[in-house]
Amino acid sequence: LIRKKDRSEIISRSYFEKNFNPETMDVVKLRKAFSIPPDIPTSTMRLDKIEFTGPTVFLAGRYNKFSRKLSQTPWIVGGKRLAENSVEDIMVEAILPHFKVTSGADTSVTFMSSGREDVDVRCLGKGRPFALEIVNAQRETLDASTFKEIEEKVRLSALISIRDLQMVQR
Repeated sequence: LIRKKDRSEIISRSYFEKNFNPETMDVVKLRKAFSIPPDIPTSTMRLDKIEFTGPTVFLAGRYNKFSRKLSQTPWIVGGKRLAENSVEDIMVEAILPHFKVTSGADTSVTFMSSGREDVDVRCLGKGRPFALEIVNAQRETLDASTFKEIEEKVRLSALISIRDLQMVQR
């Protein structure tokens, strides 16, 4: 950690290599900053807890958006949600239970699509490609019948549909 104008900054590898190589290092400054040889520790290290996380899984497919009042991702401005649902919300609600993810668990879901669209735009035709990254899933795979079940559940929203849902690699 380097203190610069009363700010703490994390030293990156490139910063360290640029400023702390033997050819350019001021040994006097180094000895002021670090004891050489290092001090012997006065206490032992203690492990407080160990956390295990489940795997990160990736799903991909294509979606169609039929509503002109539905945003692609949650629409939040100034901390206030401006739309009740989004394409992402509908998909995540249908998909997460199949990975045994419960709300409140240490799980994050990242929705990625190829491109953006305005709220008042429908997405028809073959649909827009998307991927979901689910961190800390409790399952790593789903079978084809489960993908069809998810696609049908999303279709029942009448706001969007998804197709070609599948597991993919990063």
